[in-house]
Amino acid sequence: MAKITYIQGDATSPVGEGRKVIVHCCNDQGGWGSGFVVALTRKWWQPEHHYRNMGEYNLGSVAIVPVAPELCVANLIGQSGIGNHGHIPPIRYEAIRKGFQRIIKYETERGRDGEGPENTSIHMPRLGCGLAGGDWALIEPLIEATFIEAGMDVTVYDFPGGVPYFDSRNEGSEQFVREGSERVMAEVVCDGCEDTFSEDETTGTECGVDLCDSCYETHMQDCKVCDEVEDG
Repeated sequence: MAKITYIQGDATSPVGEGRKVIVHCCNDQGGWGSGFVVALTRKWWQPEHHYRNMGEYNLGSVAIVPVAPELCVANLIGQSGIGNHGHIPPIRYEAIRKGFQRIIKYETERGRDGEGPENTSIHMPRLGCGLAGGDWALIEPLIEATFIEAGMDVTVYDFPGGVPYFDSRNEGSEQFVREGSERVMAEVVCDGCEDTFSEDETTGTECGVDLCDSCYETHMQDCKVCDEVEDG
């Protein structure tokens, strides 16, 4: 059974065997120069080069960039702007979830000879809890509902002496020094009717699309991928 493992270490040096994907959170402004990306650029030029040449930075989009044999970096656009908007941090939890689903979809489609996404392991720092201002108490359930549910092992790296992160479940600990963040309902464009809804009015599917309630019912009747998962 897949699980989340927490270790002290460097996420740019992932442990274990087999194919690995390092996932990290990027902003939608084209800014690359602070936080975990600095460590990435010190080690590989490709992730930054690809990010700076994306053209469009849509929340929830992901670019999976090969950096070595059986090792990729996933640039996930999960941060709206740079810095807090008043008391609202730039993290967008729905974009993080959507990006996770797209990584699973990519790894499923690239599988050979019946291989599934469970043959790829996921590696990350405390994604979204640095400059994006996220709450690990909200990120961890997204990992469980996506990667773990898909059978993909996840390793989370806490860099010794690194930047403290916030987890609202541990507010009394000295480790969690950032002021409390609140969950912000992002706007999500339905992939069916293309109207805009708040994230609690849409549902993500197994095939990686986000749909309003009306489009979701029709999609579940017509989509073979989702139908097979539901039947299974």
